[in-house]
Amino acid sequence: MDESRYHSAFKAVNGDRPRDGDQNGEFAVGHPVVDCHGLHPLAYSAMPASLTPWRLLIHNPMPPPMALAIDEAIALACADQRGTPTLRFYQWDRPAVSIGRFQNVDQAVRAAPCRSAGVPVLRRITGGRAVWHRYELTYSIICPLPSSLFPSALSDTVAVIGRALAASLQQLGLQVDGPATSDRPVDRRERARRDRARSSSFCFDGPSWYEVTLMGKKVIGSAQRRWRDRFLQQGSILLRHDAEEVARWLPVGDGDLQAAAGLNDFLPAPVTADRLAQHMARSLATIWNITLRAGTLTEEESLLANALSLGKYADEAWTIQGTAPSPARSQIPTGKPVHSEPDQGEAVAL
Repeated sequence: MDESRYHSAFKAVNGDRPRDGDQNGEFAVGHPVVDCHGLHPLAYSAMPASLTPWRLLIHNPMPPPMALAIDEAIALACADQRGTPTLRFYQWDRPAVSIGRFQNVDQAVRAAPCRSAGVPVLRRITGGRAVWHRYELTYSIICPLPSSLFPSALSDTVAVIGRALAASLQQLGLQVDGPATSDRPVDRRERARRDRARSSSFCFDGPSWYEVTLMGKKVIGSAQRRWRDRFLQQGSILLRHDAEEVARWLPVGDGDLQAAAGLNDFLPAPVTADRLAQHMARSLATIWNITLRAGTLTEEESLLANALSLGKYADEAWTIQGTAPSPARSQIPTGKPVHSEPDQGEAVAL
């Protein structure tokens, strides 16, 4: 197989190396020792150790189509209990907008300014609303179901993740508040009322269930895609929020823009995306009592990601209409084990 032909796009992706771990790039943890005052015990109480090690991917900044394609490729390869639970952190190599699976692109973004300025607009496979990707760290969690860590119910899975994210930020000395700190189960009528009140196309105009805020300002926005046997959750962790800049690309009113903030607005010294990824990897491993091992994409995932990046996420038909062909078989060498499936599953905003 010609590596230069099929994997040149992945040099930055697969250049992962152990960072702040042991010589094998492994974060092996026992019971957590996290100060989680004020947070629900589900976020930090010692959970049964996972028998399956998790893979940690921390990727260099990359083109927006590839950033999203890799998440979907991992999720596709994870079907039928074949994949490894994965925690991924990444950055975008240029400013871009992503919209939720079911958003209307003309209503969600200022299409003409984006087009004239060459700002990429991409459609995610997860639910939710528009995100301006610039001053942030993006995370994703891909996990087979059933899982000893994540309950089968959507709301319970979201709670486990949201409370863990809140506890991780609290370790930085941040005073976390909002839905992620609540020990109450989701009241679906309350959620419907809150979602109706969030009328803009902007993901960060207010918190939804089990999301993280600091002094009432939303700092993490997440959305999920669920299949019968796995889920993908993607989220944007704001390091800085520039309301004026967001307003250039998204049709958002001033009141909604003021509902967001970046972590560095609350920290005595700014944290970089790289350092935040390292911190969150360590703290989530501790909180969830899992072993994280620095890894790379498998060959199948790399081939799928390449096909999805070129044939879906860089294709205007997917961005505008939400329709795209299956990964182009012409781009996948024959004889390689590649999993594909129709566009099924439930995309939800949190």
